[in-house]
Amino acid sequence: GRIREVQMTHEGTSYHVTVTGVSMTEQLDLLKRDRSFQDVSMTYREVMEQVAAGTPGTKLWFHGADRAIQSPLYQIGETDWEFLRRLAGRLHTVLVPSEYGTFARLHSGVPDGEMRRADSRTVCVQTGYDRRNRGTWRRVRTHQIWEIGDRIDWEGYQYIVSSKVCQLKRGILESSYMLAGTTAFWSQQYENPHLTGLMLPAVVLDIQEEQVKVRFDMDLVQQIKTAYWYPWEPEMGNLAYCMPEKGEQVYIHIGNASGGEDRAVCGVRRNGRGNPALKSTHRYFTTKDQKRLYLEPDVMGFRDLKQKKPLELKLSDEAGASVASHRSITLTAKDTIGLKGSNIVLQAPKEISLVKRAVSPTVINMCNGFDTVGAADRVTMGGGKGDQFPVFHQSEEQNDTFTDRKTIEKCVIASTPAMELTDKLERQLEGCMVKRLETSSTSV
Repeated sequence: GRIREVQMTHEGTSYHVTVTGVSMTEQLDLLKRDRSFQDVSMTYREVMEQVAAGTPGTKLWFHGADRAIQSPLYQIGETDWEFLRRLAGRLHTVLVPSEYGTFARLHSGVPDGEMRRADSRTVCVQTGYDRRNRGTWRRVRTHQIWEIGDRIDWEGYQYIVSSKVCQLKRGILESSYMLAGTTAFWSQQYENPHLTGLMLPAVVLDIQEEQVKVRFDMDLVQQIKTAYWYPWEPEMGNLAYCMPEKGEQVYIHIGNASGGEDRAVCGVRRNGRGNPALKSTHRYFTTKDQKRLYLEPDVMGFRDLKQKKPLELKLSDEAGASVASHRSITLTAKDTIGLKGSNIVLQAPKEISLVKRAVSPTVINMCNGFDTVGAADRVTMGGGKGDQFPVFHQSEEQNDTFTDRKTIEKCVIASTPAMELTDKLERQLEGCMVKRLETSSTSV
């Protein structure tokens, strides 16, 4: 160890010197650190050895059972000694420092001491019962030199030295020891109470489905292979969210100090100052592929920001609903698609077609002319002006003739391809072939 403090007092002709010494394990209890251990395949022994290796010359002996850490560990605002004690507590054991050597030496668990026998001058000064550990203990005084972890055979019983106090009285070194069973080295698990609820900033290293791997800002290095998969669980749940991308900053929420409830909850905006999209009255939800949902006071909609030409669906207080696309717009429904309004305008520079795709297709096409195609050989027309047009009903066919050519030009507005006619009607229609023409009283 080393000397921590020296006090000298003068009384009469005598000088009294008090020297306080500490073991070299004090080096582990000087500096508070912030770091994480994300590799859940590591065991507590491996983590403790890695922590001890941070102080040059430190030696750690591990005793007892070992197991995997199972969830990430965080050393935040703790010295290495405090962190190692907490890890030992998870294994229900204690840290035992060694007072010898020029470097830090410590044991996790009961040290493997030597077998010793108490002599007849060993005196028991106190006996008690430890309710927590459920074991008896004895405090003895002797001139023998024992070490913590030594097995002591005294009066037919075997004890373990759990603590020692040495004093120099009248030039004679006198030692006081606590003798107990192995339960004296048992410790209850405890956690750092300041961990629960912390939000730790980190940078995304990788993403998979709804999980992320991160490197915490407090860590200098983090390998992707050994990083932990944190679930991505934003505050809004799955109502509306995007997975963060590699290189973006997120917050990891520590749900419980004992581990197992850590999750990534939100991203960190790094372009907030001066950003026009951050008005309190405007809300934007934009994916990495530049697809945006926007909510503004007088308009809402969807927009593709990658397109140079408009590609947008918008609901506006002023203009109503509008769909703009520099490509095609497709409406598909299992049942009926209805268009209702005081004015419905369909405009196309090349062609407009209405197609009924079924066993018997029907087509209305407006290109250079107006054409209809259907399986039935019947066209129904109506007009509010012009002469009455003869009607041919299926139940009563008549052999009427047409004498007014202008009437035919006003009333015939469509043609349906059919079989070639064989009577005089063919010459009068001048190439417009129909088999049945009907009129109705409805005005258009």
